[in-house]
Amino acid sequence: VRAVNQHHHARLVRYLGQPGGEIEVIAEQGLVGPERHERQIARDGLVYYVGRADSQIKSRGYRIELGEIETALHSLGRLREGAVVAIPSEGFEGWTICCAYVPAAEEGETPESLRRGLAALLPAYMLPARWRRYDALPKNDNGKIDRTLLKGAFLGAGRQLAA
Repeated sequence: VRAVNQHHHARLVRYLGQPGGEIEVIAEQGLVGPERHERQIARDGLVYYVGRADSQIKSRGYRIELGEIETALHSLGRLREGAVVAIPSEGFEGWTICCAYVPAAEEGETPESLRRGLAALLPAYMLPARWRRYDALPKNDNGKIDRTLLKGAFLGAGRQLAA
């Protein structure tokens, strides 16, 4: 059992095996309530924070749950599929919100029409800044939307635009 202070949280953890393995959080005390985080045990035996396991981001000073944006997007009823991901911003914003979508109709939706629809449901700071239309969203081996590939596509498109 070891006390670890990381990212404004004090945690008492018990290792369930070797470093690099699983941990059990025995007690947690911090500035915010318990959250799901990705943790990693290094060879030195310390637990390191490596990012959130959920889809909450901080952009332009606001905490944003990407799932809320997806829910609003699907409530428009104009898409067959849609996914919202965030990529690191080069500016002060923190993260850029990106939307990948598959229109329900052949003529399809435009990013402008989807953005107008979302603007009626969400505050401006939650609106995606980048959009990408697909015939079908990429899937992983489990048949779920492959968000890692989507992030890569938005990051690659950003590099192309900057070039």
